Amino acid sequence: MVRKKAFIISCTVIVAVALVIAVSYAFEQGHLTRILNLKRCPGCDLTGAQLSYRDLNKAELQSADMTSVNLSHANLSGAKMTNANLTRANMLGAHLTNANLTGADLTDADLTSAELTGAQLANTDFSRAKLFNTQLNTANLTASKLTGTNLTNAELIAANLTNANLSGASLIEANLNHANLTYANLTGAKLDGARWIDGRICKEGSVGECKM
Repeated sequence: MVRKKAFIISCTVIVAVALVIAVSYAFEQGHLTRILNLKRCPGCDLTGAQLSYRDLNKAELQSADMTSVNLSHANLSGAKMTNANLTRANMLGAHLTNANLTGADLTDADLTSAELTGAQLANTDFSRAKLFNTQLNTANLTASKLTGTNLTNAELIAANLTNANLSGASLIEANLNHANLTYANLTGAKLDGARWIDGRICKEGSVGECKM
């Protein structure tokens, strides 16, 4: 009898945990329909939604919850995503040219090979995000948080990184030519083979500073 009760309790706990997980990743169907049809859904819940390859050009998603959303290869050029929650989002190869993500949370997001040329990214949190081979030319990254971020081979030509926190980031072979690094925190940042702001290449072993 005791074993039977224990079994029932265990099953109940498992089901409860499964329901919590399911709810935490459940998006609002009405919100999904709205963004697909109208491209406008500020503050909506798109948690875990599948939006890969979708055309969301100039979509309005300010303050939207897009935790773990799949936006791989989606077209978000010119989209308004200020203060959006994009934690753990899959944005592999996404097009975000001139998009506005000011104040957005992209912690642990994957933006490998994404296009962010000219994007507004001030005060955006990219902690531990993957920005490998990402295009960030002329992007505004003022006061952005890039701690532990993978920016290997990223293009940051003429990007504004004033007051940005790049501590512990990987900038190996990144292109920082003409970038603005005024007051940027490069503590522990790896710069091996990176192209510096003056066009010179940083030597192997460049950590925290570009060694010529």
